[in-house]
Amino acid sequence: YDELLIISPFIDQKTLDTYNLSVERQAFLLSRKEEMDVLPEQTLKKFNCWTFSALIRDAEYQQQLSEEKVVPLEQNLHAKLFIAMRDKVPYWFLGSANCTDPAQTRNVEFMVFLKGSKAAGLSTKDVFKLLTDETKSDGMMLFTPYDFGSRKGDKAQKSIDRDVRKIKYALTLLPLDGKARQVAGGTAYDLSIDIDAANFTPPEGYSVKIKPLPEQRKSAVPLVPNRMNSIKEFTGYAKTELSPFLIFEIWKEMENISQFLMPMDIALPRDRMQAIFGSIINCREKFLKYLNFLLTGGEAYKLEDNGIENTRKPSGSDSHEPWTVAGTQVYEKLLIAASRSPGKLKSINALIKRLKAESDEADKNIISEEFERFWATFQPFTKDRKKP
Repeated sequence: YDELLIISPFIDQKTLDTYNLSVERQAFLLSRKEEMDVLPEQTLKKFNCWTFSALIRDAEYQQQLSEEKVVPLEQNLHAKLFIAMRDKVPYWFLGSANCTDPAQTRNVEFMVFLKGSKAAGLSTKDVFKLLTDETKSDGMMLFTPYDFGSRKGDKAQKSIDRDVRKIKYALTLLPLDGKARQVAGGTAYDLSIDIDAANFTPPEGYSVKIKPLPEQRKSAVPLVPNRMNSIKEFTGYAKTELSPFLIFEIWKEMENISQFLMPMDIALPRDRMQAIFGSIINCREKFLKYLNFLLTGGEAYKLEDNGIENTRKPSGSDSHEPWTVAGTQVYEKLLIAASRSPGKLKSINALIKRLKAESDEADKNIISEEFERFWATFQPFTKDRKKP
């Protein structure tokens, strides 16, 4: 093959050496860190190596996802996918086989073979970028580059895993309290976080750092053991950025070896969810597309910022017809909903109420007066009918 991408939770030297000989360019290898740590460096350095996210792996240790009387378990990488390219044609192999000698030579495995007619979006590089591009991750990357300097032997890794589990459990017992204060004369909010760590003592060589989930600029700050921590370093958040979650980072010496989320007790602005909703449906085009989604119950058109394609405009007007969305007749769909699915009209009525006071960037009302007059025809159908 010309190119190769391997996603596999389990790997071994023999199979990797075999695949390395079968591909012209350096192959992408995405696997578990603990698997890579026990393989020879000379084998791994033939590949572009990435490891599965520790944050996702340890998700069950998050307090809001844990269950009473249930021991948390790792949610580690389990997918197996091999993508190869030959003469710009993508070949996908998806199924149960790991990148190991038993799976490839003697086990009974099941794989689906798919051949793409076009490479766009299906190539090894496209999939690799999708899984590793930090700009597409929303702050939570699926895979991170493998750090050859942090390699650990099997016994050492198991010892670290035990210590991390103990630290996480101890952290879940700590009281976490937060306050969001609006800046005087402004719209931004400052956070203050109180963590009572009087009874928290990490094992020797370990430390813990924290920061709010929406924080993108500042680094996490240390959590000082055996005392009350009052943290006021995190400031200047928009209302839509506020979150009850904190990111906890567990460090061993100079390495961040694990991180996970925990919620704090905090009173957030009552209109925060409305502000978030308004920031998503923030123009007339997006409102009309979302309206179409509510009516069809199927696929909505993407809520992009580039307007609605193929939408007719009234002559001499810069506003879209409220009854036409991307070539579909909303009026006809509303008539059908009024007779068959009045519940949809109630959802639309609630949507209109939520957005009635919202404006777009040009300070135009998202719900225009023209649309309100149009909607008045259907509004009576949103009221519960009295039984005879």
